[in-house]
Amino acid sequence: MTNPSVGNLTRRTFLELAARQSVAAAAAANALLAACRPTAHQPSALGLDRRALDTFVALIDEIIPASDGMPAASAAGTLAYLELLAASEAALADTARAAVAAADGLGRERTGKPFASIEVTERAVVVTALAEREKVLFKRLRDYVYEGYYLQPQVWARLGYEPYPTGGAGPTMARFDPAMLDRVRAMPRRYRSA
Repeated sequence: MTNPSVGNLTRRTFLELAARQSVAAAAAANALLAACRPTAHQPSALGLDRRALDTFVALIDEIIPASDGMPAASAAGTLAYLELLAASEAALADTARAAVAAADGLGRERTGKPFASIEVTERAVVVTALAEREKVLFKRLRDYVYEGYYLQPQVWARLGYEPYPTGGAGPTMARFDPAMLDRVRAMPRRYRSA
C-alpha cells in the first residue's frame, strides 16, 4: 500500500496503518528490551553494579516468583523493561538502589549475608520485613515490578488476555439467554416491601 497523504486518509486506511504500526512497534519494543539487558560491556541503567543487580533480580523475583506455570519477574522480561524505563525515569534508579541497600541491610541483619546470598526460604521473611519497615519504598518498587511484569506479552498469553486495538472488533460475548434467570425468578422474595 502506498503512503497516503493526510488529506486523503480515510478512517479505514488510518486503522489499517495504525494496526501495522502497532505490530511494528511491538516488535521494535521487544528488540529494544533485549538490547537493554545489562552486560559486562554495558552497565545497568538502574545504576547497579553486578552484585547489586543480582540482589535486585532476587528481590523482584521474590515480589513475583515463578509459580503455577507463570514465570518469575526477571524471567518474564521485567528487568529489561525496568532497565529501559530507568533511562528516562531517574526515580526508578533511585528506588532500585535504595531497595537493594535496604534488602541487603535486612539480609545481613537477619542472616549475616547480603540478600542475594541467603536461602530462598529466608528471602520471603526479609521481603516481608522490608515491606513493613520501608512501606513507601517497597510500594514504589512493587508498583514498578507489577508494571514491568504485566506489560509483557508472554504474561498476557499465559493469563489469557487478548489485547484488542481500538477501532476494531473486540471480544464477542455469548448471546444472553433469559432462561438463565428462571432459577432466580423462582426464588422467594428476600426483601421487604416498604
